[in-house]
Amino acid sequence: MHSNWLMFLFLLLPMAFVSGWWIAKNKHNNSRNNSRRKIHPDYFKGLNYVLDEQPDKAIEIFVKMVKVDSETIETHLALGHLFRRRGEVDRAIRIHQNLIARPALSKEYRAQSLLELGMDYLRLGILDRAEGLFLELITMDALTIHAFGYLLDIYQQEKDWDKAITTARRLETISGEKLEDIIAQFYCEKGLQDLQMQNIKSAKNNLKRALSLDSRCVRASIMEGDIFSKDGKYQSAINSYVRVEKQDPDYVDEIIESLQKCYISIGKESKFKDYLVKLIHKNHSIKSFILLADMIAEDSGENEAIKFISDQLKIRPTVFGVNHFMSYVIPKSDGELKNYLSLMQELTTKLLQSGSVYKCNICGFDAKNLHWHCPGCKNWTTIKSVEIT
Repeated sequence: MHSNWLMFLFLLLPMAFVSGWWIAKNKHNNSRNNSRRKIHPDYFKGLNYVLDEQPDKAIEIFVKMVKVDSETIETHLALGHLFRRRGEVDRAIRIHQNLIARPALSKEYRAQSLLELGMDYLRLGILDRAEGLFLELITMDALTIHAFGYLLDIYQQEKDWDKAITTARRLETISGEKLEDIIAQFYCEKGLQDLQMQNIKSAKNNLKRALSLDSRCVRASIMEGDIFSKDGKYQSAINSYVRVEKQDPDYVDEIIESLQKCYISIGKESKFKDYLVKLIHKNHSIKSFILLADMIAEDSGENEAIKFISDQLKIRPTVFGVNHFMSYVIPKSDGELKNYLSLMQELTTKLLQSGSVYKCNICGFDAKNLHWHCPGCKNWTTIKSVEIT
C-alpha cells in the first residue's frame, strides 16, 4: 500500500509543476515573474499526509486548497481517480462532489468532475445516480462519447434492452464506431425475454432484427432453430442450425445434438450422417466424430466404430475422444488389461469433469456453461468451448 502512495507522489509533483507553469505562461506571458510560480505550501502538507497513509487528512488539505488555488483541480481529479482505483470510492466521491460544488469551476472541469463522480457511483453499483450524471453530461454536450459508453454499461446491467439499443445507436453516430454485432445481441436478449413470456411472434421478430444487423449472429440462429424445433418445424430448424457452421464453426458443437434430433424426426438420418462426415473433414467439431462413431457402431458394428475412432485419434488426439474410445474397447477386454483400461477411462472422465468447458478468449474467464456476455470482461460472444487435449 505504501508503494502505491509513493507512486502517486511522483505523479502528483510533476503535475503540480507543469500545471503551474502552463497556466502562468498562458495567463501572464508578458510577465517574467509570474511565469515562475511556486506551489502552495499546503500542497506539501497534503503530500506528507499521503506518504503517511492518512488519506482523510490529505483530502481535507486538498479540498481547502481548491478555494485558494483553482490550478490544483487536475491534481484533485488525479487523486480521486487513484482512490477509486484502490477501491476507496467514498473518498473519491467526496473529492469529486467538492469540485462540482465550486461555483467558479469552468465548464471543462465541471464536465470532467461529473464524469468522474458518475464513474464513482457506477463502481458502487448506484446506477440511478450514475445515470443521472451521465445524462447531465449529454445535456451539456460535454464528454458525450464517454457518457453514452457508461450509459450503455448501465442499461446492460439493468437489462433494459430498449434503452441499450437506443444508446448504442446514438453512440455509433457520435463515435463512428460500428456496433451492429452488439446491438444484435440486445435483440437476442429481447427475444429471450419474449420467450420467457411465451410471446413467440415477438421473439421471432427480434431474432430477425438481430440477423439483419449481424448476419454472423450465431446466437440468433441457435435460438431461431430452437423455436422451430419446439414447434415441430424441423426442416426450418435444420436450416437455422446449419447456418451456424458458416457464421462461426467454433459453435457447431452447440447445435449438433439438436440438429441430430431434427434429422431423426423427419427420417433423414443418412443426411445427418453426411453432414457429420463433412464437419469431420473440416475438423470443426469434436462431438461430430463421437456421434458419427455411434452411428457407425449401430449400422456396421462396434469393431468398425473402434477402427473409426482410432483413425480419428491419430489425426486429432483429444481426451474426449480417448474417453469415448474406452467405452467401446473396455467391454471387449478382460483380465488385467480391462482393469488398466477402466482406470484410464476413470482418469480421463475426472479430467473432463474438472476442466473448464468454456473460456473467454479475451480475459480468460472460465465457465461450465456458455455465456453470450462474458461475466469477466463484459464483452459479447467471446466465450467459446474449450477442447481438452
